[in-house]
Amino acid sequence: MNSSLTNSPLTTCLKDGRVWVAESPGITLPQVKESYSANFTERAPFKISAIDNELQGGGIQCGQLHEWFGATAWGTSSWDTSRPPLTILASLFGNLISNCTEERKGFSKVILWIGKECWPSPYLLAQCHGSALFHNSLLQSSLFIDPAGSESRKWCFETALRSPAVAAAVCYLKGVNLTLSRRFAIAAKMGGALGALIRPEKESGLASAAATRWIVRSVRSPTPHPRWELNLLKQKGKQPNRASWIIESHEEQKISLHIPSDVADQSRAEEKIKKSA
Repeated sequence: MNSSLTNSPLTTCLKDGRVWVAESPGITLPQVKESYSANFTERAPFKISAIDNELQGGGIQCGQLHEWFGATAWGTSSWDTSRPPLTILASLFGNLISNCTEERKGFSKVILWIGKECWPSPYLLAQCHGSALFHNSLLQSSLFIDPAGSESRKWCFETALRSPAVAAAVCYLKGVNLTLSRRFAIAAKMGGALGALIRPEKESGLASAAATRWIVRSVRSPTPHPRWELNLLKQKGKQPNRASWIIESHEEQKISLHIPSDVADQSRAEEKIKKSA
């Protein structure tokens, strides 16, 4: 063997047992993929019927790329003044794990958070699903990666999406063109992972191969609970009757999302006016 390969970091990791070959004479790669997919659901629902009913398959589909544009209440797109929708994403992934648990399929995959800009707090993950000590909890299933540079970040995201061991991968990137978004979409389709790409709002008008595209803005709340305006910009395969919602986060025993009662009442009144017109 070449001496440079013998002393390479990969060889060292293999010797130390930190990295291992997925395919061996006893276990083939197709068998590995089958074992992961056998106990995995295909979507991450909001568990808000008004939203899920408008989405293809009743939720955010796995095996696809989904783009999220974060902004403040005033529509600024600077990363210093806008924040990624981590509460919403954490809630979606918690629902993804819950679906597997409710269907008694178990959950053996991991969720990757790529880039410190989109790292949620351990408290948020623990509050969105399961106990911090529970092996199937969102916190225990999460891995945090901090690549050096945008090229490394792109490689990490694409590699994660191709892996059958990954349930979902979240990554913040700027300047993603149509070609690169197609690569991410193909990788997600091959691996079956849910790809959540977070981008600046100013890039929301650029062409993309994403299955859905969302803008999330913070809005003023008359209650102590935070609220967001959730806008569905694009969805492949289904034209929604409604594409904008106000949602609120409640934290009692666990964090949950719902449409506030005052907003729901206003929506029902608007529907009655439309029908009577």
